[in-house]
Amino acid sequence: VDELHGRGLSVVVRIVAFQDPVAGRAIPSIAAYNTATGGPLTRSGQVFLDPTDVGAREYALQLAAEVCAAGADEVQFDYVRFPDGSKVGVRFDGGSGTSETVRTEAIRSFLAEARALVPDDCRVAADVFGFTTSIPGDGGIGQQIEVLAGEADVLSPMVYPNHWGRGWFGFSVPAN
Repeated sequence: VDELHGRGLSVVVRIVAFQDPVAGRAIPSIAAYNTATGGPLTRSGQVFLDPTDVGAREYALQLAAEVCAAGADEVQFDYVRFPDGSKVGVRFDGGSGTSETVRTEAIRSFLAEARALVPDDCRVAADVFGFTTSIPGDGGIGQQIEVLAGEADVLSPMVYPNHWGRGWFGFSVPAN
């Protein structure tokens, strides 16, 4: 960190908050629970932690405190969201499926906790799905952009064409 600062560079550390195959398998109690398989929610090799679980939140928050204490200028949370797709058969500490209110509050309060935990000179950032900038509500993942903007110093919308479905912005296939 000192060497990078000496070169005039800012240090941004990415922390994958709620998608962690190592932690999810090692500590299944902090993962979103798949009632069909009886274990952590896994999709395409990804294991999703439960954003409403105190242990899952504390894990990511302690990582943030550590990197900020080491001198990082910004902690950037990726996967600071609920898993996308159907919530049928998925159990969270905050309730099966969770409501939009619960999801949004879980992500908002997580960022607020991070902001309160890290020193003032370490910014709190969040990667958000790009589609959340153009829809009402949380998109099913707890990322309500106007709510998160009040808690994070930086929001980085990930604008991938495949995040938009057929018909968005008048395009039959936006990814094309």
